[in-house]
Amino acid sequence: MSPLNYQTFGGYPWTPQFIEAIDHEKCLGCGRCVKICGQHCLGLESYHDDEDTERFVSAIMEKEQCIGCQACSRACIRGCFSFKALA
Repeated sequence: MSPLNYQTFGGYPWTPQFIEAIDHEKCLGCGRCVKICGQHCLGLESYHDDEDTERFVSAIMEKEQCIGCQACSRACIRGCFSFKALA
């Protein structure tokens, strides 16, 4: 089965790329991706690192609501996101 293929308003081909994972080693926890996501797929998650300091990272909270726009990736300065097209 081929991936979903759509067109932009201008008639150009577009294939949505849905969020697959976030690399927590790269994530700064700045929250830019959380703020830009219009579908509220992302949130911030806290954990304690090796030095017992509380740290925040982005987390996928509602993966099923992702529309494949990749706005989160464009807002991310560290390139933490990986995506997958539906087959």
